[in-house]
Amino acid sequence: MSAPDVAPYFDLPPGNDLARRNRLLIADRTGWPPGVVSECERIEYVYPDWAVSWRHENTIKGFERPAGFYADRRTGRRHLERPLYGAVGKVLEAQIKAWRPDPDRWPRPLDE
Repeated sequence: MSAPDVAPYFDLPPGNDLARRNRLLIADRTGWPPGVVSECERIEYVYPDWAVSWRHENTIKGFERPAGFYADRRTGRRHLERPLYGAVGKVLEAQIKAWRPDPDRWPRPLDE
């Protein structure tokens, strides 16, 4: 029995094109407000190290969050960080601009 041909799975769009396509699908299927996709793309253009999205309000107890723009870093220890939030794009952009690593959460080099 021969191995299945998996080559088509590796023919993915370059860079962040796949994420952009997915964002368009998610926005359409979950009903993002008008203009939100273009605002996410604008912020990502200015801050390419950040993945920006819009999320609906979550009212499930213990998982509450307001509707709005959220940004996660594309690199580093993003799994240790909470996403940045802004009710509107300009507020999120200010949060990204002001972001600095939390020295209490980030291990220091051994030679310090």
